[in-house]
Amino acid sequence: MWTIVPPELVWEGVEREPKKLQQIQWHNAQVLIEPIDFGRGRVVQVLSTEPNDFLRPDLAPGAIINLGS
Repeated sequence: MWTIVPPELVWEGVEREPKKLQQIQWHNAQVLIEPIDFGRGRVVQVLSTEPNDFLRPDLAPGAIINLGS
């Protein structure tokens, strides 16, 4: 690979295991979450086609949602 970027930066994290993500329907919106413990997850991405879902603070990336509700 030809680059001016140091190899340790190019390959940083290549051996880490990828995050386990789940696509779920939550309150009528499709979201991608990262499970953090039993019954809770962190929003990674909103996958909904409804524009207003992107404005909902409870669906903001990084928000913690209770999967039981």
